[in-house]
Amino acid sequence: MATPTGVSAQVPGECGGWTAHIDADHPGGSVLEVAGTCVFPTAGFSVELRRAQPQGINPRILLLERVVHAPSGPAATVLTEVPAGYSERAEPGRFDAVSIQPDGPQIPVADLR
Repeated sequence: MATPTGVSAQVPGECGGWTAHIDADHPGGSVLEVAGTCVFPTAGFSVELRRAQPQGINPRILLLERVVHAPSGPAATVLTEVPAGYSERAEPGRFDAVSIQPDGPQIPVADLR
């Protein structure tokens, strides 16, 4: 598996390769989609992105919280890439950026039309 841009296989637990866009042609209405990849030192990790509560003072920047779930039992010791993603309904132009908490980054939102 290739290491995504912005992620170093030498730094387990790091995430990168982030993208954020609003798909105006999504079936059922416009959707904001955020995606990235995290690297961990063993198999069995999962990553969840969820809307931070409370949101920040700028309503045009969506704050997402990165929550890492460690393996619950024995796991193979091998660098493992884990996808991280989030989506919600959002009209084009609703957000300028998405900020991944706790340590960034801030990703510009592209409108796909």
